[in-house]
Amino acid sequence: MRSTQARFSEKDVKLSLMLPCPISIYVEGGKTTHISTLPPTSIAHFFPNAGIEGVAAEVETVVLKIVEAAR
Repeated sequence: MRSTQARFSEKDVKLSLMLPCPISIYVEGGKTTHISTLPPTSIAHFFPNAGIEGVAAEVETVVLKIVEAAR
């Protein structure tokens, strides 16, 4: 099975600029901790001709599970 990165890169090598999917954890005002991510499906908007919607949706499901588990 090909890696997710390979599946994105075979569509458009420039997609590697957006990988791995970013997850950010930060503290605001010294007291509130936030966790956020750039949804992988939003990457498809930057590369509309790459045809990555399906792969992006698969990855987004996993990334959102990670974010929710960390909350």
